[in-house]
Amino acid sequence: MKYMADASLAHIAPKLRDRGSDCDAVQLLMRKNEHSQEHISDGEIASIPKKDKVAITMIDSGITFEKVALSL
Repeated sequence: MKYMADASLAHIAPKLRDRGSDCDAVQLLMRKNEHSQEHISDGEIASIPKKDKVAITMIDSGITFEKVALSL
C-alpha cells in the first residue's frame, strides 16, 4: 500500500520508509522536493490518485496516522 504524508507530518515519511512502508511526503510526490513550506492545495492533492491511477492512503494528523502507526 502507498502512503502520502501531508505537510504537517512530512517528517514522518522517512521514518516510515525506514520501517518498510511505501510513504512519501506530499511535496515529494507533487513538487519533486521536500520543502514543506510550499503550499499545495487540497484539490491538487486529491488529483494524485486519479492522475496516477493508484490507491494512496493520506496520512494526516487525524485518525489515519494512528492506524498507520499502530500497524508498524
